[in-house]
Amino acid sequence: MAMRKVVMIGLDGMSWEVFESLRERGVMPNLSKILRKAVRMKLISTIPPTTASAWSSILTGVNPGKHGLFYFRQNKAKKGVKLGFVTTFDVMVPRIHEMLALNGKLSIIVNMPYSIPCLVRNKCIAVKDWLSLGRRIVECPLRFKSPISELFKDYVIPGVGPYMNKFKDKSLYLNLLYVETSKRIRILCDLLETLEDKYPWSYLFILFSETDWLFHGFLDKILSGRGKYVHRLFKIFTLIDNFMGYIKDNFIDENTLLCILSDHGFTQYNHEFRLLQYLFGKGLLRSESLTRIFLRKLSQNILWEGVLQPIRALKALFKRDKPRNVHKTSVVKRLARNAHTLHVSYGIYLNEHFIGDHVGRLAYLLKKSMNAYKIRNVKPFLGVWLREEIYKGPYINRMPHVVFLPNEVAGIWPTYRLGPLLWKSKFFNHSMYGIASFYSESSELTQNVKTCTTYDILPTVLSYMKLFIPHNVDGNVLSIMNVDRIDVKRKNYLTRWNILRKLRFKGSYESRMV
Repeated sequence: MAMRKVVMIGLDGMSWEVFESLRERGVMPNLSKILRKAVRMKLISTIPPTTASAWSSILTGVNPGKHGLFYFRQNKAKKGVKLGFVTTFDVMVPRIHEMLALNGKLSIIVNMPYSIPCLVRNKCIAVKDWLSLGRRIVECPLRFKSPISELFKDYVIPGVGPYMNKFKDKSLYLNLLYVETSKRIRILCDLLETLEDKYPWSYLFILFSETDWLFHGFLDKILSGRGKYVHRLFKIFTLIDNFMGYIKDNFIDENTLLCILSDHGFTQYNHEFRLLQYLFGKGLLRSESLTRIFLRKLSQNILWEGVLQPIRALKALFKRDKPRNVHKTSVVKRLARNAHTLHVSYGIYLNEHFIGDHVGRLAYLLKKSMNAYKIRNVKPFLGVWLREEIYKGPYINRMPHVVFLPNEVAGIWPTYRLGPLLWKSKFFNHSMYGIASFYSESSELTQNVKTCTTYDILPTVLSYMKLFIPHNVDGNVLSIMNVDRIDVKRKNYLTRWNILRKLRFKGSYESRMV
């Protein structure tokens, strides 16, 4: 029997509503052709629907309390609260390419969040994503090093996309994004053609983050098909669509499953709810005095920018890979708070240093107050939960004490602004519902389910490849196969993976804990 393969293409932030809008305008004909014959379903994302938590759940099959990722910045302290950037070392369970490596199968992963450094590089070709640290672009087995190094000498890691707000000229931004994307796609096509015959692979993962970045800035124009930048926007979508057509024509057969999915959807909010002002009114935030602000600014200008400038330059030579904190500090001082809120405000960390043993009681009262809160007959929160109510696992202490989702009417504004709590404003952000589809040239697939969760993707893929699924998985095998009974066998990947992790990283994660 021929070896079964899986190709997984991620369209970050794509929803069925956006796809239908693009299909009606003839923007993505190859994707439309694939989905006409595919098993289609609505994907329910994680709470919150963010890239870090949702893709990690898709690739591990477990909830954030088990894999350890909530957002790009989260609690990194063993006790108390200290927010820090997430890295590869924060992923606490094996992902799909690592499980396949433990089964002796080769994977190719491109732009997978937090994929570098790669734990199983002897059985994986990992191309750097825009979130991973370090300057190494690709990690691969030694036998591939010579041909792959030559291919990737001109490869460009996504660099323009996340920084749309830095560009006053959006036309320039879109042109640069198009050039970056086309260059990466060309090199990826060359890579796949080089490996096709000599080195057979079992799993291919490619994530297009460009879709998420474009939805953040231009969702209304993409849905309406009208506006100043529509032609440039559709050129980027067409580029991605042509690549999916290339994948289908060259690599999809009766023994290969093509999965096209997203981690969450997108929606438009017409009001913003200013969460920090709300918490300030509850007494959970303490503002910084004008005197302290003046002294802090003075010390920054004289010491940090003046006297210490040579020391900072010398320090930078030895810490080039340390990420910059691009989140602006508001007039509400972080260290003087009783609560920490995340940048996109999907959760609230209660600072035990100030609150003490009453943190559980305060979290419950805050949840109860937020659930009942209304302003101008609008409920800004769709749902509010304690972290213990939605997460299960050993790393639940990394999650915020209170987790919530914004209402579809009013989105949560992440920074401190003076003014009313509810303000009329149009902006775009994540929603809970993404897309999931499965396509194959064989007649084995059938449409038995209409919805799935992020936890269901991994067990379904491993079951298709006739491999064991993890013993601690939170999802189920989807009934997409036209068979009477699905034989599901479980295996403990975690023990062997932890041994490999300690040997490969030598305690790097523990050294990063505060």
